[in-house]
Amino acid sequence: MKKNILRSKLYNQCDSVEKAISTEFQKSITRGQTTKQNNPMVLASIIWSNVSEQLEDVLGCSIHQRWFHKIRPLVVSNNVLILEATKDFDVRWINLHYQKLVDILLNLQQEGLSSFFVSPSDTTDTSYRQRCNSKYVFRGVC
Repeated sequence: MKKNILRSKLYNQCDSVEKAISTEFQKSITRGQTTKQNNPMVLASIIWSNVSEQLEDVLGCSIHQRWFHKIRPLVVSNNVLILEATKDFDVRWINLHYQKLVDILLNLQQEGLSSFFVSPSDTTDTSYRQRCNSKYVFRGVC
C-alpha cells in the first residue's frame, strides 16, 4: 500500500517537473521571438542550451561533462536538431545510451522535435574515395 502511495507521489512529481520544463522552455522561446530566432542555427543554439542544462540536472555533472559538454548545435531542420559531437565514438555512445532521453527532452520543449548526432568526420570524411576500386568509375561517389 505504501509503495503505491509513494509511486503515485513520484508520478505526480514527474508530471509537475515535465510541465515546469515545458513552461520554462516556452518562456525562453517567447523571450527570443525576434527575427534572429527564425534563423535555424540560432534556434538550434537556444534549444540545445535548454536541453543541455536539463541533461546536467538529470544525469549529473560528471556524465554531462563527459558526453554532452562539447556537443555543438548546428541547425534545426525539418523538426530535427542536428548536433555535432567531437568523435565518432561519442556519437555512437550517445545514440546507444542517451538518444531517447535527449529526444524526450526535445519533444517536451517542442512537439515532434528530435535529435541527430554527427561527428566532424561525417561532414569531412573523404576516405570513401580511397575505398573505391580504381578499375571502376562511380560517378557522383568517387
